[in-house]
Amino acid sequence: MKKGNDNGGSVVTYQILSGGTPIEGSFFVNKLRVSKEVNRVAYARIEFFDGGLGEEDEFRIAESGNFELGKEVEIKVGYSSSEETIFKGIVIRNAISVNEVEGFKLVVECKDKAVKMTVGRKNAIYTERKDSDIIEELIGASGCSATVTTTSTDHAEMIQHYISDWDFVMLRAEANGFIVVNSDNTIIVEKPTSSQPDIEARFDGTVLGVDAVVDAQHQLSNVEATAWDRSNQQLIVSSVNAPNAEKQGNMRSKKLSEVLGVNPYILQTGGNVAMADLKSWGESKLIKSELAKIKGTVTVRGTSRAEINTWFKLEGMSKTFDGNAYVSGVHHIIENGNWVTDLQIGLREGWYVEETPEVSAAPASGLASPIHGLQIGVVKKIDEDPSGDYRVQVVIPTLQTDNVPVWARISNLYSTAESGFFFMPEIEDEVVLGFFNDDPNYPVILGSMYNKNSVPAYIANAENDTKSIKTKSQLEIQFNETDKIITISTPEGQKVILDDTDKSLTLVDEANSNKVYMNADGVLVDSAKDIVLNAQGNITMSAQGNVEMTATGDLTGEGMNVTLTGQTKFAAEGAQAEIKGSGMTVIKGGIVQIN
Repeated sequence: MKKGNDNGGSVVTYQILSGGTPIEGSFFVNKLRVSKEVNRVAYARIEFFDGGLGEEDEFRIAESGNFELGKEVEIKVGYSSSEETIFKGIVIRNAISVNEVEGFKLVVECKDKAVKMTVGRKNAIYTERKDSDIIEELIGASGCSATVTTTSTDHAEMIQHYISDWDFVMLRAEANGFIVVNSDNTIIVEKPTSSQPDIEARFDGTVLGVDAVVDAQHQLSNVEATAWDRSNQQLIVSSVNAPNAEKQGNMRSKKLSEVLGVNPYILQTGGNVAMADLKSWGESKLIKSELAKIKGTVTVRGTSRAEINTWFKLEGMSKTFDGNAYVSGVHHIIENGNWVTDLQIGLREGWYVEETPEVSAAPASGLASPIHGLQIGVVKKIDEDPSGDYRVQVVIPTLQTDNVPVWARISNLYSTAESGFFFMPEIEDEVVLGFFNDDPNYPVILGSMYNKNSVPAYIANAENDTKSIKTKSQLEIQFNETDKIITISTPEGQKVILDDTDKSLTLVDEANSNKVYMNADGVLVDSAKDIVLNAQGNITMSAQGNVEMTATGDLTGEGMNVTLTGQTKFAAEGAQAEIKGSGMTVIKGGIVQIN
């Protein structure tokens, strides 16, 4: 808590500085409001009386240049010219307001320089970085000074997807159990403070009004944060219990949680989140729950000592509300010479993304009426895509547009230039449609489905041991997981069978009764008719054992030269034998015996 002047018995004074220089004292302020709130950008609104209907009524303030858009502004408030700074920022908006009662007013709206972080959606990929490092970098880019509590996890990848820097900082801060405190062009990211209160508030002239409520709806005693451990293929759970250390009231969160009986409160993600990060996530939810137990507003006489993310002591409000109250917002209002400060107590229980719908971009980027989730499509045409993008024409029954078809891209297992998987659905197939960016103008076929009219080739069993790729003409590749057999077949019975159980390979020409069978015993070629070997080069036959040739008909051989050699013996025998040469015939041997 900073030092400041809260002397309610003195005259309220203030200074407004533009570009570091006080504005003219003759610039009459009708109303001045400054708002600072945890997890929000600090804001100020100044109403000046300026201008008029007469020719002599000049717009001195509007035309002074003091409040041009982007100009740096500082607001100091106090008593009897002892002022303290309660706001620093820049001018973001000028407006004019005219009515019969108050006449002409110039309205100047200002925000802390952190507002730069809220403008524009951005994409970024951070590798091997801690959340605290990422947050510091984003804050630094806005021109604000940063104080960020160091986090522990180094993320292999952290993606900022089409979201403002401020919103991204908020999401990562909450994931670590932190809050974001913005004040005077400074951003502090840390856990809610546990410091002792520096202000006491009683109905003795200090407190002007109280509006507070204790609420059991969001009180939790235990949070279980769950994620999927992809390495061990199991759900991991981090269980976090409420600390039971509340500082305000006589009702503990643990006791209040029994009112609705939410125990445990479940947080879940399908991501591969580290256990330490799950714990931080669960603790963050418990912090929100605890600080949301008592919420409301305490109005006190104007004080510059009040700051967000502090505690003040509330007394005289019954045991239910007395104690140390958490200050999540400070709102100063100066009007008609009076200054009051509204202390917002308690914290919103919801996640930032739940309370700020604009965190996510408009579905379909606001270019079309979005279509959410997956849709059913029925294939009508697979060729002649007018755009040449190899799309498929489908009807989307739920559109109820008299079956007017649309063209959809098709997702394949592997699509690349002049190669990949080429499988197109059949006409009238039921397919699953997704939509790029939820835009109904850009459908994509994600897959097709069986139904009672389009039944699968096989019925699933508990063992799930049969896999198959089968075309509508019954061309098939079948996988038998139990016997470890792959069969490639045609509807006419032509097959290639690779069998790991028998350690065999079989080629079957069932249409012509031909077969080639290979196993540990060798190779069997079984032909119903002729076997023809034809080579443009040589044919060589070699065996470690015998070579046998048998024919029930003639055995004929012919060549330019015929040479038969026996290592130990050469024998030729027949019922009749004839050796004949058109030229010289030579028979030689160590001994030649004829008859």
